[in-house]
Amino acid sequence: MLKVKGYPIIVTLTLLFPFLAEGATSPCFWQEQIVKCLPQSGILLENQKQLRLGEATANGSNYVALRGPTSLGANVTLTLPSDDGNADELLVTDGSGGLDFAKVVDANIDNSAAIAYGKLNLSDSIVNNDINSSAAISYSKLNLSSSIINDDISNSAAIAYGKLNLSNSIVNADINSSAAIADTKLATISTAGKVSGDAVTSGTIGGTTAINSTGAIATTGTVTIGSVSPQQPLRVHGTGAGESGTSTPNGVFAVSGSGPVSMITMGVAAGPYTWIQSRATNSVLTFPLALQPTSGSVGIGVIAPTAILGINGNAARTVGLERHTTSNTAGNALTVLAGGATSGATDKNGGNLVLSAGTSTGTGTSSITLQTAPAGSTGTSDNAPTTKLTIAGDGTATFTGQVNLPNGTAGEPALGFASDDDTSGTGLYRVGANNLGFSANGTAVGNISSAGSWTIGNSADTSFAGNAIVGRKNGSTPGAGAVGEVIVPSSSITNTTCGDSEGNITNASLSLTAGRWRVFYSVSLFVAPPTSLNGETGGFIYLTDNSNVHVSGMERSIYFRNIVDTASPYILSTVSAETYLDLSSSATYKLRCQKTDFLGSGSTVTVYNESLRQTTFHAERLP
Repeated sequence: MLKVKGYPIIVTLTLLFPFLAEGATSPCFWQEQIVKCLPQSGILLENQKQLRLGEATANGSNYVALRGPTSLGANVTLTLPSDDGNADELLVTDGSGGLDFAKVVDANIDNSAAIAYGKLNLSDSIVNNDINSSAAISYSKLNLSSSIINDDISNSAAIAYGKLNLSNSIVNADINSSAAIADTKLATISTAGKVSGDAVTSGTIGGTTAINSTGAIATTGTVTIGSVSPQQPLRVHGTGAGESGTSTPNGVFAVSGSGPVSMITMGVAAGPYTWIQSRATNSVLTFPLALQPTSGSVGIGVIAPTAILGINGNAARTVGLERHTTSNTAGNALTVLAGGATSGATDKNGGNLVLSAGTSTGTGTSSITLQTAPAGSTGTSDNAPTTKLTIAGDGTATFTGQVNLPNGTAGEPALGFASDDDTSGTGLYRVGANNLGFSANGTAVGNISSAGSWTIGNSADTSFAGNAIVGRKNGSTPGAGAVGEVIVPSSSITNTTCGDSEGNITNASLSLTAGRWRVFYSVSLFVAPPTSLNGETGGFIYLTDNSNVHVSGMERSIYFRNIVDTASPYILSTVSAETYLDLSSSATYKLRCQKTDFLGSGSTVTVYNESLRQTTFHAERLP
């Protein structure tokens, strides 16, 4: 600065080197008054003009420029330090324009400053007030001669557990509501209601305090009561004991309703066995236990039963009452009931009781067996039940003991037939002591006495003993005819006089179905001698079909020759024949007869069927 008697003056100088103004393409000089020499102040570069300090020309044209800010609230003067300072020192301001070289100390760091640790002189430790609440400082860089206390930690700070001095426990106010703390770091919570249902996700809840929750308690693990190592999702473990049978329920598990009425208890006993009991909650009363009360089925040893109660069929099973456990007491009855009609219903049947043997395949069969225990010697030895009745798969019933029936009557015989209802009166009944009666359609048609005499109709006749043909009379439509069935005429054969021409024997007719049959007849012929002496007379018997065509080999004849005693009233003879028929369809066969007179005249030939003169005609079904 140029001064004249202490006053600054403005001069125009031509310098040996020019100043290059910002944005100018040619140098400007002092005389252009860009640089002003102001009295009492110094040199002024106006309008943010730069003071540029260029590098060596040989190195290029770069420079360092200094210029004023765009706007100032007041004049600012910065005074440089008196020397160049020491190594690692910074140029700092004293806040009043004075500049100097110094190291950074605590008071020089702004709360939000981020300074590398290596740049800090930590001869004196950083204290709490020096650290901003959001600062991130490595734990190893802290001097923790004094512990960090609660107020030193921000709510959002994340501090490793191992870095905390927990000589004093963390209290409730120290934990943020969203904090995640491992359960191993928590002390036992003994205050009721301090843990919500959503808070417990794993681990063990101990103590005697009940868990009260209005929401769901959910877990993907296991739950155990009284056991530390459950093998199932829910396990209840308790002391083994049977049902108490008193007003105080026993067991390890119970379910009860909203009122003190009924409950179901479950338990295990030292037997060992498990049990379920439906009972009252505060008395010895017991209640029904309903399984599948609306619908469905129950399986024992099977997961998909086909019956309402299904039992695994891979082994033989026994269902029944156990033996009585009271000393010297007889066994109790087991009653199986079918369903009854609705009470008050009109003319409704009760349900049928069906005993069914198992399904067989191919040529296999199944049977129903009834067993009872016979009487033994007096004493305490067991009498094991033995089979008394077996009903085989083909319907055959085999009794190994005596079968006793009620007496019955002709109208309601003791033994009837499935095709007749119980009022038709067709079957067997007991007429009296040692007398077996037969009835048909409610009418007595015969009986057999112990002496072997038969009564057919109401006439006693001992001559039938050992001679009757047992069979079924055919009607207008014969039955299918099982093997061994015997077909006889639907009506009794009556006496028939044979004529000069072939004719039918009255009622001697059989209606047979398709199949193989053995046909037999035995005919009694009674002949009156001819009125002429030395005459011959007789008769023929034929088996024909319904068109009167003779069956070959079934003709029989009787001849009486040289009859000289015309006073004799009758001459008796019997003829018989047998044949086999293979029928492809139903057919009717009958007996026919014819009189013959060769030399004499006036004779008669009669087919008789009376007590002492019998005619038999029947057919037997063959395999």
